[in-house]
Amino acid sequence: TAQKELVEQIRRLEADNQALRDDLGFFERLIPSGSGVASATIRSVQADMLTPTQVRWQVLVIQAAKNPSTFKGSLELSVSGTLGGKPFSMTPQGSPRNLSLLQYVRSTGVFDIPTGVVLKSLTVKLVQNGAVKSIQTFNF
Repeated sequence: TAQKELVEQIRRLEADNQALRDDLGFFERLIPSGSGVASATIRSVQADMLTPTQVRWQVLVIQAAKNPSTFKGSLELSVSGTLGGKPFSMTPQGSPRNLSLLQYVRSTGVFDIPTGVVLKSLTVKLVQNGAVKSIQTFNF
């Protein structure tokens, strides 16, 4: 009984330790290699279908440098897929979205797509003064 509780406590601690290692690995990937020049980049794009006509998205943008200056730009979203077997693309309502960050920012939103659209991808561009600084695509 006491031994079983101890074994269970050890299992929980090992699981917690693994979760912390996973988190550490995630944050280590955010640290840039090479020069410490600040450059805002899209680190992650996630999306999922809330309903057959509604998409929820999330983007993580970071500037991984010591004492970076404020990045001001915008996120431009576009989706592509098929509608009735034919190619379909659109810019969701609310795009482009203004963005300002020092170290990181998470931007989220929900948009509607027409009935019958089968989404293939969501592409997000990070734009500053008309220049694309980073681009990433999420495939459904």
